[in-house]
Amino acid sequence: MLITSVFTALYAIICIFLFNHAITNEHIKIKKNIFPICIIFSLLLRVFLAYTNPGHTTDMRCFSAWADMLYENGFSAFYASDAFTDYPPGYMYILRVVGFIKSLHNYTAEWESIIIKFPAMIADIIAGILICHVASKKTSINKARLLAVMYIFNPAAIINSAVWGQVDAVYLLLILCSLILLDKKNIILSFITFAVAIIFKPQSLIFTPVFLFAGWEHIKTGDNINKSIKEVICGAISALIVALILMLPFGIKNTLQQYTCTLNSYSYATINAFNIWGLFGMNWHELNYITKIIGYCFIPLICIGADVIYFKGEQSSKFFTTGAFLSFATYMLTVKMHERYAFCAVALMLFAFCCDKKSKSFISFILLTISQIINVAWVYFVYEKNPSAHFADVYINIASAFNFILLVFMFIMLSEKKESNMFCSKTKPAIITTTPKERLVNTFDIIAIAVITVVYSFVAFYNLGDIKAPQTEYTLTAGTQLDISFDNETQLSEMCIFAGNTPIDEDNRMTISFFDENDNFQKAITLSNCDVFAWHFEQLDDISAKHIVIECENDVTLREMAFFNAESNILSPSYSFASQLFDENNLVPNQKTNLNSTYFDEIYHARTAYEFINGIEVYEWTHPPLGKVFISFGIRLFGMNPFGWRFSGVVFGILMLPFVYLFSKKLFKKSWLSCVLTIAFAFDFMHFVQTRIATIDVYITFFVILMYYFMYSYYCMNFYSDKLFKTFVPLLFCGISFGFGTACKWTGIYAGAGLCVIFFMTLHSRYEEYLFAKENPDRINSDRILSSFKKNTIATIAFCICAFVIIPLIIYVLSYIPFVKCNGKGIAGIIKNQTDMFVYHSQTVLSATHPYSSKWYEWIIMKRPIWYYSGTVTNTLREGISAFGNPLVWWGAIPAVIFTVFCALIKKDKTAVYLTVGYFAQLIPWMFVDRVVFIYHYFPCVLFLVLCMGYFINAMYKYNKKTKYIAVLYAVSVVGLFVLFYPVLSGMTVNIYWVDKYLRWVSSWVLI
Repeated sequence: MLITSVFTALYAIICIFLFNHAITNEHIKIKKNIFPICIIFSLLLRVFLAYTNPGHTTDMRCFSAWADMLYENGFSAFYASDAFTDYPPGYMYILRVVGFIKSLHNYTAEWESIIIKFPAMIADIIAGILICHVASKKTSINKARLLAVMYIFNPAAIINSAVWGQVDAVYLLLILCSLILLDKKNIILSFITFAVAIIFKPQSLIFTPVFLFAGWEHIKTGDNINKSIKEVICGAISALIVALILMLPFGIKNTLQQYTCTLNSYSYATINAFNIWGLFGMNWHELNYITKIIGYCFIPLICIGADVIYFKGEQSSKFFTTGAFLSFATYMLTVKMHERYAFCAVALMLFAFCCDKKSKSFISFILLTISQIINVAWVYFVYEKNPSAHFADVYINIASAFNFILLVFMFIMLSEKKESNMFCSKTKPAIITTTPKERLVNTFDIIAIAVITVVYSFVAFYNLGDIKAPQTEYTLTAGTQLDISFDNETQLSEMCIFAGNTPIDEDNRMTISFFDENDNFQKAITLSNCDVFAWHFEQLDDISAKHIVIECENDVTLREMAFFNAESNILSPSYSFASQLFDENNLVPNQKTNLNSTYFDEIYHARTAYEFINGIEVYEWTHPPLGKVFISFGIRLFGMNPFGWRFSGVVFGILMLPFVYLFSKKLFKKSWLSCVLTIAFAFDFMHFVQTRIATIDVYITFFVILMYYFMYSYYCMNFYSDKLFKTFVPLLFCGISFGFGTACKWTGIYAGAGLCVIFFMTLHSRYEEYLFAKENPDRINSDRILSSFKKNTIATIAFCICAFVIIPLIIYVLSYIPFVKCNGKGIAGIIKNQTDMFVYHSQTVLSATHPYSSKWYEWIIMKRPIWYYSGTVTNTLREGISAFGNPLVWWGAIPAVIFTVFCALIKKDKTAVYLTVGYFAQLIPWMFVDRVVFIYHYFPCVLFLVLCMGYFINAMYKYNKKTKYIAVLYAVSVVGLFVLFYPVLSGMTVNIYWVDKYLRWVSSWVLI
């Protein structure tokens, strides 16, 4: 797997180098006599890999057995046998030849591997030659040869045929030929070739929309409509006849039954395909009625997307781009997909590049190559050796997220027609024309967003928490006893408990009594500090016992229990009517850690999310319910385990990054600066830590970002020049975001106050323009301003009442549906909860203290981080998680904020004013809060710290262009500091002396 990763990285780098230095120019040439050598070498490489790799065990055994069956029994008996045969007849003709060759000699397993894989390896080479042929019609022969070499050495193609031993290359070759014939307007022969491809593999049906579009276009644009219709009908009939002829030797009825069986087999959401189903942990999950319907509903959406790409996208490559999109979108969205079903998209995008010469096609080709290798290599090198690895594997989730981003990127890119020709060695300056507005994002922006988001996703999901935790429950009711007995009286050294959603605390203590083999009382211990959904270990000091009795003051839910003997081995009880307490002892860890248990406020929020799911009266009511509802989504997907209750927070943390990028791009119009700021935000310590703990601050912060992003869109609009309805769109989305944010946490109201200030500032600007027009009626557009100000203002305010009052109120009330279902108190219960929350935050906790609380002015200088978790491994090795800011982001932003405030007050700069209002709207309310508060309340301000830094860098860039390089160095340094502090942000085991020496920069910092 490692070698494959390195080879893939080198391949991608070389391809990009060739693209820049050879394909767009003529710096590197492949001579006529060198090209055949490349082909021969690529074939020899495949032969070597086929010899040294036995291939996928199941597939190779099937191909070998089928080849023997076909040679010995012929075609007619193939499907009639009781043997497993899940391939249509097309490739069986080739396997018949393979069977004949095998019969000539008793080959070793290595040589048999080469013989079976050889047809697919040859198909790879022919596809490369076809690329050279197609590209040579569009550009120089040298560039055509380079593109062919790129394909014949493509790792995805090599792994598929030479390493794995699959035959996708064969049916791909037929698809390529049929699309090339379509491009040449040879409808009849194209349809026939497509029919042959379907006979080879039913997955070819994926490309049917291309041929339907082409047939329709041929009829619609043909000079003679009757002739065009006849050609299409003739092509369809000819294809059917050829298909029937190829089926005939196997028996048409048997063959059709085989197709039906093949299409109905593998009734799973996904079979090792890193797609949208894999993203949500449904790899190898049995299909049910709902998932089937959802999977099938994606098919018309895929066809609509293909329609857009075919008719609206680049026309010179429409057959190949549409085919590539169909292949990848079907793989990503529909059910029953295997890991290799997107393989065709790789070659099709390179063919598309041969035709349209657009960089977007080449980028898609490289990314699809990486995607396919990630998927196929993982299955071949990892899953084949350890099949249990496929269940809810985090690797699948992250890779699937990458693929989903790639699908969106492909659709956006391929549905656009205009782009410069990347084959031109010299380009003329573009003629500047007057355009109303620039596009917000370009190709570079999309790639940058994707790369930063994917890289951070890997970092965020890594070691997030255990994917498994005890699931079976036992409820010990008050006044009853739980009896546990062992075969013999045994010395007990330790015991552990994994509690459910009811804690064992001072209000609900648990007593554990130990008795010897004669039922003589030995000792009793009382537990009063066991958190919910967390392991608790209790030392027993070598108590000798055969019989144990457990009692509780109130009802308590337990999920697992274990007793250890003197040798630290887990004992199996000989008797206990609560057998479910000892059925998951394989999950008992060596010690309690953040990876296997709740920590900090997860004991409230994760617990409440679980209670929402199960209809239990909720424990945590001090905040609105929506944040806990979001947490419950991850639990529904992955179960009640640390990964499950933290999953949604990480997803929301990842989703922040594209919006931070887009926000900064709107503000500063510079892609490189947006990259710097997004990296700074992504690798800020608070962002990383706070999104990986199952609390609700991540959700309010996400919606604050959305609120101010959409309000800035409105801030930049003008209802005199823009259509009034168009100005309502960002206001609507801003109001919706405000509703969601407030339904997560009341601090959303603070953000709402800032939005209100900005909104009325914007209206005031419109009023000043109105007064100016009134004083200068002869100015251009004065009549429009004078006539529209009053009605536009009234309409805007009326709309804002709906967007910022009515809609948020509806969202807020609807968020209480799970709360009402659990507590059963209806509207009266919702109203009472508002009163209870207000009393709690304004009175109840006024006298509360906490050793890691801090005041608002201490957040700015990071005087006291909040210490979330601590674990002891040895005397010198500890684990810890602390939440605070990246010094380069928080301390570095202090002068930037001062500069921004100065520009807002003195220079009246519009952008500076916006950022100043946004920042202080999040900070000023905390100045008047007397209750205990923590540094994580500063999290929503981090967005504005980063944007103020961007404002400062942008201002310096106007004076000195070299500021750009300093900014890049700043981003690299932010990542470097993140790596340095990573152990105390993630709970990694680390030496306490190293932390004290290198990471404790301030004496008040407690990190481990």
